[in-house]
Amino acid sequence: MKKVIFECIGNSILFILMGLLLIFPFSSFKADDSGFEVTLSIFPLIFFGYFILFLVIRFFILHDGKKSNFSVSELTFSDEREKIIVAESTKFSYQVMITGLIVSAAVLSGIQAFSHIFSNNNFISSYSAGIALIVLNLVLGVLSYALKWCIEYQK
Repeated sequence: MKKVIFECIGNSILFILMGLLLIFPFSSFKADDSGFEVTLSIFPLIFFGYFILFLVIRFFILHDGKKSNFSVSELTFSDEREKIIVAESTKFSYQVMITGLIVSAAVLSGIQAFSHIFSNNNFISSYSAGIALIVLNLVLGVLSYALKWCIEYQK
């Protein structure tokens, strides 16, 4: 159970940091006749630092120094009971993500339609909203998988 919880929480943090990296890649961006100036935000550094740390912890600590590959994940199973748990958890996660994608499509449509009406000066970026909704769906999918896995494992 520790492996599933570690993988799901670690992946959720990774998704959130990736979303922040994609939404806020630069702290300043200035272009004029003399050229352009770009300053990276802190999020690329945080993302890559966490990514490396997550891989090291996952590879060396979680697998107890045994030779392993990166295909071992929260979706692996060792017996028939765990196979059923993985199947039920995957099914539940799929249902959560499909519902989330339908809601996200509706939210993006609403943002596109209402941002012009209610916000003349402050246009809501569909790109930022889209990235945020994708990240939210990924996090909800992973956490719903972990929750269902833990519930099924306790039965």
